[in-house]
Amino acid sequence: MKGDISISGTRDKLIQSIKPVYKGTGVVYTEPTRDHFVFLMVDSKVVVDKQLWYLSEEGVTITITRNTVTNAFLGGRGLFQQKLEGKGCAVLKVPMPAHEIHRIPLYDERVCVDGTFTILRTGSVELDAALAGDDAFQMVMNTTGEGLLQTFHGTGEIWVCPTYGLYPRPPERGFEDDVGKAIGGAAKATLEYSVNLGKKMSSKKKLEKKAKAEDK
Repeated sequence: MKGDISISGTRDKLIQSIKPVYKGTGVVYTEPTRDHFVFLMVDSKVVVDKQLWYLSEEGVTITITRNTVTNAFLGGRGLFQQKLEGKGCAVLKVPMPAHEIHRIPLYDERVCVDGTFTILRTGSVELDAALAGDDAFQMVMNTTGEGLLQTFHGTGEIWVCPTYGLYPRPPERGFEDDVGKAIGGAAKATLEYSVNLGKKMSSKKKLEKKAKAEDK
């Protein structure tokens, strides 16, 4: 950090933590990264994929929007996404260079994307996800995203990144992950209890068999 810059903190209600606020004139240096930074002017609702938001001006608020179960499961977006509202500049951290992002404006139009590489939508653009094909079982079992048709409709803009799958993605941590870990932990505890109970029952049977043999 260089220049006349002051640092204060603000509480992030989403993750219950303190985020730094920088004010003044100067330069703030980020940590080294192989990712790329893209500037975005926010003047309406913007919905972005998890972990893409990096920083923004104070006039931009960051909250969570909940997707429908269908869009979460078939659309590959997860149950929750980040929503930016207000007015100001925001910075997104993306794995690909900015020139590989196709910004497609929509004017009360409909666009279909075969895959899960749309990372952002703005304005009144909404998402509907569905299976593209007759063999539903095959589509559900396909984990590559092929055959999952995403339909965007409304007025605004979408960002489509055809090369998204070529770049490594950071490990995600969110509500779905916590739920998954909780379920996994409960299953593990149940399994361990069943194994221990089985061992106890086996030992009890051995002792009973030994006692009967000694009586004879």
